[in-house]
Amino acid sequence: MGDIDRFRYIPNFVTSVQSSKIINRTKNTLPVLQISIIKFSFLSFSFESVREVKLFPFKKIQERMISGNMCKTEETTQLLPEGD
Repeated sequence: MGDIDRFRYIPNFVTSVQSSKIINRTKNTLPVLQISIIKFSFLSFSFESVREVKLFPFKKIQERMISGNMCKTEETTQLLPEGD
């Protein structure tokens, strides 16, 4: 399964994400457009963001929001070996 397929299926795992797609790709950097809707009782809020995802195979994934209508975010997910 290619990177494009993986990002397309994010809404299957994160219920607030309505759509997710890679806009372009440069080596291990992926700009990803995501549209999300968060519901609180009878209120709903929609968010759109473009995230820059940098892949460091078998080590980590860095992500930061580069545009959108919500607070700027940055996160890093480290992949650590388990056992041998």
